Amino acid sequence: MIGASRYKLIYQMKKVFYSLLIVLTSSLAIAAKKDSANDTIKLNSRIIKYNPMGTLVWKSVPLSYEHRLNKVVAFSMGTGFIIPHRIKTSKLSFQETWLNATFNDARITGYFFTPEFKFYLGGRSPKGFYVTRYLRYGSTNMRFIGDFDDNNGNSASINVSVTLKEYGTGRQFGYQWILGENVMLDFFFMGVRTSEYTLKLAADATVKSEQWEQWQEEHLQSYYDWLDDSEFGFVLEKLPYEFTKRGIKFSYPFTLGNFRHGISIGFRF
Repeated sequence: MIGASRYKLIYQMKKVFYSLLIVLTSSLAIAAKKDSANDTIKLNSRIIKYNPMGTLVWKSVPLSYEHRLNKVVAFSMGTGFIIPHRIKTSKLSFQETWLNATFNDARITGYFFTPEFKFYLGGRSPKGFYVTRYLRYGSTNMRFIGDFDDNNGNSASINVSVTLKEYGTGRQFGYQWILGENVMLDFFFMGVRTSEYTLKLAADATVKSEQWEQWQEEHLQSYYDWLDDSEFGFVLEKLPYEFTKRGIKFSYPFTLGNFRHGISIGFRF
């Protein structure tokens, strides 16, 4: 009797187990089918994002476009420009025994590009924690005019252009949320990169070439000769300069670490 009851209980448990297994398998199949359909939609997901911190802190307009390639990988292209603005340089001045100079306010412009591949560790692109490998190219330009007087009755204005170019590569961590149906919130941090920079300066004086040649011969060249013979002579090895018809130009390459972080708001379509 006990044995029959035991076998009956086991039989009932088996029925419940297989019934639950069938229900669970069916549910998983339906969920997988829905997830597959959603993935088809998500596979075509495109996101346009804007980083307001860039505008508030750096006076730039950073935009990016992200395209989901599969469940793990997405490609993103960031671009933007620096809003043209002026910085205070009019208070800068210097005086030498042979030259006085004052400057007007400098005007700054620039642009940048940041292509990157994003790897979503949870396999739910474009949602969740991710790491990226990115490249960076940027160019920033500053222009201003200086008024010079050599204390001998000779005066001139010199147009100065300073350009900083960057070529860099780095890694980035971040987390992206989907708010509602189409709104995205992307928090990225620890975007450490190493960049090769080139600083270029060009100055062109509004004076006759004869006057510039006199200034160059009597004063400017002597400064460079003194620097070349001093303990700072190594600077000129990395700072090749060239006297032009009415000015001077030089280029200085250097390597520097950089950092990227921020919060972007996006729209998926």
